[in-house]
Amino acid sequence: MNEMRDMFWYWVRERHSIYKKRKAGEPAPWTEDPILKTYRFTNVYRELDRTTLWFKDNVRNPLYHYPEVLLATVVFRWFNRIETGELLLNTQSTEHQERTQYGLFEWWDTDIARSTLTGHTPIVTGAYIIKTPDGYDKLNGVLWCIDAFRQHYSTYQGRRYQYEELAADLINRPEHHSLEDMWKWLINFPFMGPFMAYEVVTDLRHTALQNQARDMSTWANAGPGAMRGLNRIAGRPLEYRSAKHGWQREMRDLLAEANYPRIDGTFPAFELREIEHSLCEFDKYARVKLGEGAPRQRYNGG
Repeated sequence: MNEMRDMFWYWVRERHSIYKKRKAGEPAPWTEDPILKTYRFTNVYRELDRTTLWFKDNVRNPLYHYPEVLLATVVFRWFNRIETGELLLNTQSTEHQERTQYGLFEWWDTDIARSTLTGHTPIVTGAYIIKTPDGYDKLNGVLWCIDAFRQHYSTYQGRRYQYEELAADLINRPEHHSLEDMWKWLINFPFMGPFMAYEVVTDLRHTALQNQARDMSTWANAGPGAMRGLNRIAGRPLEYRSAKHGWQREMRDLLAEANYPRIDGTFPAFELREIEHSLCEFDKYARVKLGEGAPRQRYNGG
């Protein structure tokens, strides 16, 4: 019997049960678990988070079949804030009268973006750290990063691409899709980093650029939180981090368990992203359960 493994699946089931009860309009509290009632944990499925839902409905789905969705995704995730997204979406330009339905997400212009966003704070998420060049305020730093992404080249499957070339190629050659290869291409852009690149890849998996990726159920970027979660389940020291370790194999083993009785038929199908994501949140839950600390964000929804 592996108590930590059982605790992981308990967290998955209970957290998604909270989502389903709240979505159905049931009155709070949606759980009797004192930790889940007290602290904020993200949904089991990233696709259900509020910020992702806004981006999916307003930008990602409308641009689903178009190459522009790549830059639009990079732009949004660098800010990762609904209020900023709304400003970019609603920006009009006389120069682009015929293509203003999706605003700056469809016809990016750095100067117009700067004018649109100046004076609005905050403009970036507080959910994770946004890294930009030294000497820039947050707005101009993010704009610098977006421009660098537009101008630089990176290698995808042995060939160097600029973002417009790769977006077109992926749409035209779906058999070449790979989440891992896309992630490796993205991390070479200035200040993108493994975490940000993974957020972009996760969105692109739900577009024509990556909707046939061959590794949805075999690859995920195991970040520090997911590694800690796997270490808990395996009984290893929490800060074990060997790059040669079989993190992918261990996540795939958990994915193979993602069915009854671990989860029931009311759950959407798991891909490896759900395993990686849940491991990170489970680590936070276990930290509280074992008296090791507590998340910063508290939950006030019952």
